[in-house]
Amino acid sequence: MKRITELLRQLKAVFGSLRPSAMQQIYREFMEDKEKSGLMMLHRDDIYATGAPIHTTSTYMVELIGKYAGKEIVDIGCAYGNYCKELNKKGFDCMGIDLNLDYCKEANKEINVCAMEAEHLGFADKSVDTIVMSEVLEHIANPYKALEEIVRVARKNFILSVPNLDPIVECVKYN
Repeated sequence: MKRITELLRQLKAVFGSLRPSAMQQIYREFMEDKEKSGLMMLHRDDIYATGAPIHTTSTYMVELIGKYAGKEIVDIGCAYGNYCKELNKKGFDCMGIDLNLDYCKEANKEINVCAMEAEHLGFADKSVDTIVMSEVLEHIANPYKALEEIVRVARKNFILSVPNLDPIVECVKYN
């Protein structure tokens, strides 16, 4: 747990659900020094209503990303690229990555999307202003490796939304 805490501390903005549970130590550390570390924590209910379908975006999430992101954005697990489309309309240069080739094919009709794993980002060090990952981290087989890659690639910050960090512990336990 110290490793994930240290990785997240290297990032400027974290959005997501941080409720005490199996990750209590991480929560405590975040809460104790969130102001001096520059971390921002929101609950899922602050961003979403009930789980949004894959073809929709949260206006509030788009506004949050717009407020904190740099000009160049990569959306990891972008699916059909809906956040990229909305952010591009607002003047950002947003591209997406996803593992699902059907999603990539569909999204590439309107935006730049590549098939890529979060654990092996094909970008140079500190080459992207902001990386966005919305409701994806808990589905990744090796979230630690994905976070290491994000820290390596993100020049400015990482914007994260997760429904609950507990599944990350379970994913790591069972790899």
